[in-house]
Amino acid sequence: MRYKPSVSPWEPAPITPPRVLKHDAATPEGRRELRAALAAHNATVGKSRPSPHFDPTKPDPAARYKPSQPYYAKDGTVGGVGQMNAEMLEGGAPQSWNVYVTVNELEPVLARVEEHGGKVIFPAMDVLDVGRLAYFTDPEGAILALWQPKKNIGAGVVDEPGTVCWVELASRDIKAACDFYANVFGWTNSEPPHEVPSGYRMLKNGEKDIGGTLQMTEEWGEMPAHWSVYFEVEDMPMVASRVTELGGELKFGPFDSPVGQIAVCADDGGAHFYMMELTDAMKANR
Repeated sequence: MRYKPSVSPWEPAPITPPRVLKHDAATPEGRRELRAALAAHNATVGKSRPSPHFDPTKPDPAARYKPSQPYYAKDGTVGGVGQMNAEMLEGGAPQSWNVYVTVNELEPVLARVEEHGGKVIFPAMDVLDVGRLAYFTDPEGAILALWQPKKNIGAGVVDEPGTVCWVELASRDIKAACDFYANVFGWTNSEPPHEVPSGYRMLKNGEKDIGGTLQMTEEWGEMPAHWSVYFEVEDMPMVASRVTELGGELKFGPFDSPVGQIAVCADDGGAHFYMMELTDAMKANR
């Protein structure tokens, strides 16, 4: 599925139903550590206009960004990869994937974040002429980024093999989380039509399923609430073997689920991501 900047699917509603259309990975080396994840999906890292990467070591907010590079699958932009700054590395921040939600205007969304118990950790700012960016945490501490597009809508291709097809929030209080995101974005939630882990809820942007919420249990230990990304694949055994061949790790799976085969992976820098080979029924229904 491809999106074009000239098409604005998020315009009509008073509380805009935002789309999850941007993803990037923060890595110590910028490119090297992402090779397992990208090669696994036949994606390539390219050079383009710099996209934002937060650098809190800079005193001036306008200088708090390092350029990140887009990466591509087929003929569209899927996301980006940026280098972690010195403060992040010295503080022991793990390599990670970030999830961005596109919105019409940042300030009203950030106001709702704080009104309903979240915290703005980096306020709205312009990023060249490509868009505007902000970061916040929900009441449990899960980090989410906001993107107000100008010349760059974010991911140009989603819901195809080699691209992001799902996002998921791991939470210890799913009801509170669903209420928070309903108030901030207008997302609704529902029970899945198939068997899933206890408490799982589907997140909906209008009529479209865009993600889910997964109940964290005592087995998760002290791991904080967080968002994760799922990449769609066509041949799970082949892609899973490619992950390990390139220095990544299969953390769990592949295993069968009602929606398809799923694997929990880490790239060669330790950033976690999911892979999913959808059933034919799931492909037909999206």
